[in-house]
Amino acid sequence: MKYSVPAPHHSDSVHLVTGGDRRYFQGIQMTVASALMRIPSNRHVVFHILDGGLTDDNRRSLESLASQLHQYSTLNFHDVSEILPQGATPGPGNSVIAYGRIWMGSLLSDIDKVIYLDSDTLVLGDLSHLWDIDLQEYSTLACSDIKIASLSGDTAGPLSENEKSLPYFNSGVLVVDLSKWREIQIERRALDLIADPKCTYRWHDQTILNYLLRGTIGVIPAEWNWMARDFPTGDNLSVNLIHYTNSNKPWNYWGNDLRFQLWRETYRVLFGSPLRMFVTAGASQGLACGLFDSAVEHFSPLRSIYLGCLKTILLLSSDSNKKGVLNQKIKFLSRLRNTDSEADQMNFLKKFQKDLLSAVNK
Repeated sequence: MKYSVPAPHHSDSVHLVTGGDRRYFQGIQMTVASALMRIPSNRHVVFHILDGGLTDDNRRSLESLASQLHQYSTLNFHDVSEILPQGATPGPGNSVIAYGRIWMGSLLSDIDKVIYLDSDTLVLGDLSHLWDIDLQEYSTLACSDIKIASLSGDTAGPLSENEKSLPYFNSGVLVVDLSKWREIQIERRALDLIADPKCTYRWHDQTILNYLLRGTIGVIPAEWNWMARDFPTGDNLSVNLIHYTNSNKPWNYWGNDLRFQLWRETYRVLFGSPLRMFVTAGASQGLACGLFDSAVEHFSPLRSIYLGCLKTILLLSSDSNKKGVLNQKIKFLSRLRNTDSEADQMNFLKKFQKDLLSAVNK
């Protein structure tokens, strides 16, 4: 079975989908803004928002933002607040949005192709390039997940020996042929799995979609869904989209590495001081923790003291989950800093700032 990127296929209107509730408004806002500013102004863009509980002010802000950033853009809101079937396990934050993309075929019944984006993404490249790819025989294009190598690592049902080695994708960025999803009845089959008490779906609809779409996925380069903490360096410094997959989101944690700096720089150009955003959004704890982590990472004496405290806590802890987190943090803080990599990333940031201003003023 082959897995490759199909050939380009041009279509004028670009249909994008993201979603969330008012707790994710900052993320939705940035996903919409960063995507629209990168798509050429002569392409018509329709942004579909899976609305899990946005406020009227949230919707008005998004509509105003879209009209400012792209003259040929349209925003459509689709209420999904009551879409989760009885008995299903809610997603992170007790939200239904973790299942939202399963219902895209019904919600967008007159549309046959979309690009789905999680609402914790920052778009750095032109999504029309991704849109213009012809899916050919594939139902979906996606990037491989960095934590789970193959389908055997997370499955919602039994697999044949051949299927166990199929690539496992991250569902945060998807190019979807909705007509094929309807044809293979993704929604009905997903509902059957959700209703089955024997079914384990560890990562909510990501687990379900990986299982139901097995064998129909085309794998696209990681630059369209960059999930790692560190950027690739040197000549390989190519990232078209950053996906903030862990619990520290850029609107609730002042991270110091490049991906957080890029989010804040975009916010600063579009909306003003990110510092003010942290304070007004009630994320002062994330601001303080982030600044402390930055200080620990960059000042050797403080890092040595902090490492000593973490190792002591690790030694005394009996909680296996806590020990895993501590080990990961100790490993990161103990590594030698790569000054060449940091220089590459600073050069990337400077180029990003220049391209960002050009994109906003296009």
